[in-house]
Amino acid sequence: MSTPQPGQAAAAWQAVTGTASALGNAAAWTGSHLVWILTPAALAAAAALWVRHLLVRKVLAERQRVVLTPTRAFDPAEEDIWRQTTTLLRAVDKGPWWTPRPARAVRLRLRADGEVPLEYSLEAHTSATELLTLSPYADVTVTRADPAPDPVAEQDAKDRAEGRKRRWLPAKATPKSAKEEEEKRLHTVRAEFVVSGRPAAEFRTVPLDPDPLQPILDAVADVRVAARDLAEIVVDIQRVPRWQLKLTNWRLLHEARERNRSQARKAARHAAADAAAAEDSIAYQLAGLVGGGQQPHTKMLPTPPQPRPVDVPKALGRLLHRRSLVRVQVMVRCSSTVEGRARARLAQLTAAFDVFNGGSRLVADGGRFGPVTWGADSWYRRGDFDRRWRSGRIGPRRQNWVGVGELQGLLKPPTVHARVPVPASDLPTYRLGEALVPQGWLVERDGSRRLAAVREEEFLFSVKIGRANYGKTESAMVQSLALALAGSGVMYIDPHGDTWRAVAPYLAHEDLCDRVWRIDFAAADRAVQSRRRDEGRLPSWNPLGMDRFQAPHLVRAGVVNALASALNWSDSTAPRAMTLLTEAVKLLVEYNEVAVRRGRPEAQATIFQIRTVLNSQAWREKLLMHVCDSTRRWWTTTFPTIPREAYPVVTNPLDRLAANPVVAAFLGQPIGHFDLRTAMDERRIVWLTLAGTGPSDRLLLTLLVQDLYRSGISRRDLEPEQRRPFHVFADEMISLDAAAGDAWASITEELRKFGVRLHVALQLLQRIQGTTRDSLLQNSSVVSSTAGARDSVRLVAEEWHSVVSVEAIANLPRFRYYAQVTSGGQKVGPLLFHGAQVAEVFAPCRRENRTEHLRRTADRALAAKPVDGQRPADAQDRAVWDFLDVLTRQGKEPEKSRTRLEKKPSPAPDSPARDRGRTKPSAKASDEQSAPSEDWPEPPPEEDDAVFE
Repeated sequence: MSTPQPGQAAAAWQAVTGTASALGNAAAWTGSHLVWILTPAALAAAAALWVRHLLVRKVLAERQRVVLTPTRAFDPAEEDIWRQTTTLLRAVDKGPWWTPRPARAVRLRLRADGEVPLEYSLEAHTSATELLTLSPYADVTVTRADPAPDPVAEQDAKDRAEGRKRRWLPAKATPKSAKEEEEKRLHTVRAEFVVSGRPAAEFRTVPLDPDPLQPILDAVADVRVAARDLAEIVVDIQRVPRWQLKLTNWRLLHEARERNRSQARKAARHAAADAAAAEDSIAYQLAGLVGGGQQPHTKMLPTPPQPRPVDVPKALGRLLHRRSLVRVQVMVRCSSTVEGRARARLAQLTAAFDVFNGGSRLVADGGRFGPVTWGADSWYRRGDFDRRWRSGRIGPRRQNWVGVGELQGLLKPPTVHARVPVPASDLPTYRLGEALVPQGWLVERDGSRRLAAVREEEFLFSVKIGRANYGKTESAMVQSLALALAGSGVMYIDPHGDTWRAVAPYLAHEDLCDRVWRIDFAAADRAVQSRRRDEGRLPSWNPLGMDRFQAPHLVRAGVVNALASALNWSDSTAPRAMTLLTEAVKLLVEYNEVAVRRGRPEAQATIFQIRTVLNSQAWREKLLMHVCDSTRRWWTTTFPTIPREAYPVVTNPLDRLAANPVVAAFLGQPIGHFDLRTAMDERRIVWLTLAGTGPSDRLLLTLLVQDLYRSGISRRDLEPEQRRPFHVFADEMISLDAAAGDAWASITEELRKFGVRLHVALQLLQRIQGTTRDSLLQNSSVVSSTAGARDSVRLVAEEWHSVVSVEAIANLPRFRYYAQVTSGGQKVGPLLFHGAQVAEVFAPCRRENRTEHLRRTADRALAAKPVDGQRPADAQDRAVWDFLDVLTRQGKEPEKSRTRLEKKPSPAPDSPARDRGRTKPSAKASDEQSAPSEDWPEPPPEEDDAVFE
C-alpha cells in the first residue's frame, strides 16, 4: 500500500479548509441579509396562500344542492349503496383543474327543522350536478334545491349589524322589548367529531336492518317548529392524497415489523432463560450421572425464534384499499330558542354516533378538566367552525380516514326499516274549528301527546277496520263533529241509533244547531209501537219527485238501480221484472214532470203508485193520455203481451214497504222535504238512523244510497270551486253494503271530483263485496286498523307492505290502532294512535241543556211530522186521479218549457248561488192536499195474492 505524498496531503487539507471557509462566509452573509431574504419569501408565500384562499372561496361559492326524498318502500341493497358511493367519489373530483384541495369535497347534510323528519341532501360543485341527480336509488326522488337556510348565520349577521348601530347610535330598549327579543334568540351549540383509535382499525359493521340512521331519527323526533328547533349533521367527504397514504402505510408496516422483532427478541430471551433453568434442574444433572460420564456434558443452546412476517391486510386494515378510503369532516350543530333544548339534543346526537363504535369510533373533539371544557363550541374555535360550516371547506384538526363501506349507513336517506318521526308540519295538532280532521292521540318520545290531524282537503276516503267496541265508532263521531265545526257538510249513517244520543249535546252548539237534519227511523218505529205521537217525527221524501227540477234520467236510474240492486235483479236473472219496473218508473217520472209544470207538485206520484200503474187499467189509461207518444206506445203494444203473473215480482217488494208504517210515511208523500243535493250545497249535518237491517230497511237504504250517488253526480252543474266538501260516514259497513250493490264503489270512484267523500267503518274487510273493498282500498287516503283476528288484519298488513306485522296489529290493546294517512300527497305511517273521545275533544262545545231545542230545530228544518200525521201512501192514488181528471177536462198538456215556482229554497249560511233551474215548491203548494173527488172510479178488481220472487 502506497503512502500519500506530503504535497497531496497539503492540497487536500487546503480544499477542506477552503470549503469550510466558504460555507462560513455564506452563512455569515445570509445572517447579515436574513431580513432581505425572508421578506420576499414571506410575501410570496402569503400571496400564494391568499390566491389559494380566493380560489377556494370561488369554487365553494359555485355549489349545487340536491335533496333526496325516499318513498316509504325505499329499501336499497348494499350494491346500490356502493354505486352511490362511487358516484360521490367521482363528484369529489369535479371542478376546474386549478381547484385547491380544500375545495374538492362533497357534503352530506342531514337536517331536521320540524318541517320534515330528516331531510337528506348532497352538495357539490355545479359541474357535479349531473352526477348527483343520477342517483342509483330507484325509490328516491332527486330534486335541485336552494342552499339550506342558516338561521344561526342570519342571527350573527343581525347581531353584528345591531352592535355597530349601538356603537354609533346608542338606544335603550324597554325591558319588555328586550325580554321579547331575548326569547326569540337562538341558543346554538356545536360539536366536531374525529376518528379515535388505531388508524387501521375499522368501525363496527352496522347492518341495514334496522336502519343505521334510526338513532339519529330518534334524537330529532321531538324537534318543534314553535321553538325554532334545528338539528343538522354535515359530513364532508374528500379523497386521501396518495403520498400521505404511502407515508402512513410505510410507517404502519415499519411499526408492525418492529413489533414482530420485539416479540421475537422477547421470545428468545424467554427461551434462553428456560434453557438455563433446565440445565440447573435436578433431572438434567441426574441424566448426566446416569450416562456414566462417558460423554462430555454439553451446554443447551436453544434455537432463537424468527420474527413473524408482517400480515399486511391486518396491519393496514382500512388503509389497504386506497380507492375506498376517504377523509371525512363530521360536524353537528343544534339550535333552539328554548335554552337547554339544543344542548340536550346535541347529547342525543353524540350518543347516536355510538352505533359505529368498533375498533375505532367517532368521538367529539375536545375534552374536560374538572369544570373546564374545550371543543368546537369554545369561544376560540367557534369562528373557525362556523366558517367551515358555511363555506363547506375541509379543514379537520386530525386526519379522519375511513373506508366508505364503514359509512354506508350515512350514504343513503332513511329506508323502510326506519321508524320515521312525524313532524307537526305533516300531521298538525287539531284545534277546534280548524279545517283539520283528528286522527287520534300521537304519543311523542318525551311522553307528551298531541291530537294529530290531517288537512281536510286530503281526507278524501277512509277505512276503519277492527274488532267491535274498540273505538271505530267513537273515532268516526270525533271526525264528523270536527268537520261540522269546520263548516263542511256531513252525513252520518248509523244502523243502530246509539250515536245520536252521544253527539246530540255537541250538535246543539250554537254554530251547529241550525244546520242539523235528523232522520231517525228507529225513533219513529218506537213511537209507532208505543203510540206516542209527539215522538219520532219523520220528514218526507219522494224518490220520484220532480218538484226540485231534478234530471229525469238520473231520477229514473236511481230508483230502478236501487230496487234492482236490493232485490238482486239483472237483465239476465229477472228480465221481465226489470222491464216492468223501468217502464213504470219512466211513466211516473214523466207524469210528475207534467204535474210540476202545471203547478201541482202535491199531485205527484210516489213509488207506491208503481203498483197502481201495473194493477189498475183505468188508472193507467187515464195516465197514458198525458205522456209522450213513445212512452204510450210501449204500454199499448208491449205491456199487454206480458202475463199478469209477472206483476207480483215487482209489486210484492213495494207492498212490503207500504206495510211498514214508518217507511210508508217517509216515502208515501208527494212532496219531499228531504233532499240530499240541498244538504250538500247548504253544508247540512244529516244524521240518519236506520230502524234495522231487514228486507224493507235494506230496500230503503238502497234508495237512499242511490239518491246520494245521483245527488253527487248532479253537482256537475256547479263550478269546481263551488262544490263544497260533503263527508258521508257509513258505520257498520257490512250491514250497509249488501243491499247497495255497486253503489258504494261508484261513489268512491266517481264522486271525488264532485266534492263527496266517503268514510266507512267495519269489522271485516272480507265481509263486504269485492268491488266495494277494492275501490275503498284503491282510493283511500286513510286506512286504520284496531286489533282483530289474524286473518282479518292480514289484508291491512299487506296493504301497508308488512311495515307493521300481523301480530303487532292483532295484539293491539283496546282503543289503540295503527293508521296510515296522507299528508302532502305522500303516505305517512302506519302510526300508532290512541283513540280520541268525543267528550275530551269537544268539551267546550257541549250544550246539554239545548238538546231538546236541537230536536225541535232539526224537525222544523225538514217539516217533520209524526208518523200517524203523515198522509197515507195509498191516498195518493186518489190525488193523482183527481189531477188527471182535471187535465182530461182541460185537454192534453201542451209541450212548453218549465216554469219556476214562487218560493226559493231556504237560505243557509254561506250557501252558494245555484243557477241551475232548481227551486223548492211554495209552502202553500207543499201543504195542500187534494180532496177526494166524486169522479174516482170503482176500485180496480182485486188481484191474486202476489208471490215474492
